[in-house]
Amino acid sequence: MELLEIVKKTINTAQRMGASQADAIAMRRHEISIHGTNDKIGGLRERRAESEISKGLGVRIVIKKSLAYGYTTVLDENSIIDIVKRTVKIAERKKPDEDFKTLPKPKKPPIVEGIFDKKIVNPPIEETFEILRKNLEETMEANEYFNTVRAGYTFIWGETAIANTLGIEEGYRESAVAASIYIVGEKNGLRISGWESDAKRSLNEVSIDYCRKEAIKYAEKALTIAKINGGEMTVIFQPSALTSLMNYAFIRAIDAYNVQEGKSYLANKLGKEVAAEKLTIIDDGLYSKGLRTSPIDDEGTPSQRTIIVENGVLKSYIYDSYTAYKEGRESTGNASRSFRSSVTISPRNQIVQGEETKIDELIGDVKEGLLVRGVMGAHSTNIATGAFSIVASPAYAIRKGEIIGQVKGCMIAGTFADILKNYEAQGDDKVQKGFLIAPSIRFRKVRVTV
Repeated sequence: MELLEIVKKTINTAQRMGASQADAIAMRRHEISIHGTNDKIGGLRERRAESEISKGLGVRIVIKKSLAYGYTTVLDENSIIDIVKRTVKIAERKKPDEDFKTLPKPKKPPIVEGIFDKKIVNPPIEETFEILRKNLEETMEANEYFNTVRAGYTFIWGETAIANTLGIEEGYRESAVAASIYIVGEKNGLRISGWESDAKRSLNEVSIDYCRKEAIKYAEKALTIAKINGGEMTVIFQPSALTSLMNYAFIRAIDAYNVQEGKSYLANKLGKEVAAEKLTIIDDGLYSKGLRTSPIDDEGTPSQRTIIVENGVLKSYIYDSYTAYKEGRESTGNASRSFRSSVTISPRNQIVQGEETKIDELIGDVKEGLLVRGVMGAHSTNIATGAFSIVASPAYAIRKGEIIGQVKGCMIAGTFADILKNYEAQGDDKVQKGFLIAPSIRFRKVRVTV
């Protein structure tokens, strides 16, 4: 059966079994991975393409005001009947949720383009291996201290269908391709690494050349150990580092569920200044070719563009239908789920806008500071206060506008509320890393310990 037919059959079955309301989501995902390794001992080695297919159906059943979830990975008629029957029984035994109003009603979704590339369905395997061989060889030859280089491509495509008993019946296809390079080296006992990845919606737009150049650049910078003095200083976060920190310290704070429960440091802050005046943050489910762009969210609500922070002022939180209807407003199209999970709130494409300068100038204006490419420990952020303490790794010292080497054992602590207010400027090297679309961003007065 086609996915749309499956979800329609599921909700019709749910109604026959006594559901007050029901919705269903069906997904198929195909993945092909190609990897290669080049090292000084074993030479060039390749892993043949590995293909993975996953599929499943998730159902949400409402009996009066009681909600239950169930799923199956078998998409035939008997399995549909079985999962609906079991989920209905669970809903009948659950306590009512008085905050539940209704599932979303149908609205015409916008037309989105550029999220599916049919070339990814049957990628050029041999041509891709040839590109990998070339990049593995060139990367290894770039520096005598490089010992191992790993590189790869991942091709993903899939389809999603959603239906509910109020009339939503929608589906779409999407694709993505990612390339990456990782370097390991050693100089006089000092082990170093350098890496970069790139992900796009279409095959022709992803660039392993970009990955190679960035990985080499930072692996070579890591061959020198630099010292910095702790204290408040200027810090530049690259998107790969900021994505992790923002996910736990900002995205969770604008999640309407956390706001309504009083768990967020941004609760009761709508209309108030929460960031530097020149900073704007937008959640955009319609961003052209964005990795999280789609015509609908995972409840079937049309995607939209939502201004979260505008010129430093908090304008909106992000909602699914449950949290939105609880406040008597409309969902922002941020419902998220896999077929195995219940609905949560997630960002779409979060775009950071502000005072832009060339990346060389963004770094060149720093007399003494830190450039951070990755962080560890962001998951321990206290969402009620925005307080965090993270390990900056890899991190590089900046002195007189130059990156002079890597810094070991470096920690950054503070509150994300202060980070937002201490925004200074951003570069012109905008990329998408997960949900975040941003360039390198410079903040002042960040507390660093070494």
